[in-house]
Amino acid sequence: MRYASNTNEQITLVLNSDWNPISQLGQTGASDIKFVPFALHYQFPLAPGKKWWGTFKGECGALCSFEVDSESEVRGWERITVPAGSFDALRIDSRETFRYLFGVTAQASGSVWLVPELKRPVKFAYTFSGKKIQDYELEAYQIAR
Repeated sequence: MRYASNTNEQITLVLNSDWNPISQLGQTGASDIKFVPFALHYQFPLAPGKKWWGTFKGECGALCSFEVDSESEVRGWERITVPAGSFDALRIDSRETFRYLFGVTAQASGSVWLVPELKRPVKFAYTFSGKKIQDYELEAYQIAR
């Protein structure tokens, strides 16, 4: 699968078996991050109206580590068109509060459009402190035979 980004930047996410990130590698100008126990993005099985929440840590060095309170909800089915085609997808919205050293906090929100038949998202949109920092769309895919 290949995704296009609004930043022309490539990062690598290492995922657990439920597709939740356990580390993020390679973001330009940022430290690699280990999520403890993992960044809570999905909680399967998914169904419209399902909600979940949790706390996780991001470890990336003495001055950049953080803790996150996260809440997510499956909003429902939407028809979405990306460069790879049109799909029926489950939309998942999330809100996160980041807590850093010295009492500094930041807010983030995101949406993911997940296509169960592909077992992957086809679009990600993520805003941090009011600034869109990630906007990925599926460009192409091939199903292995």
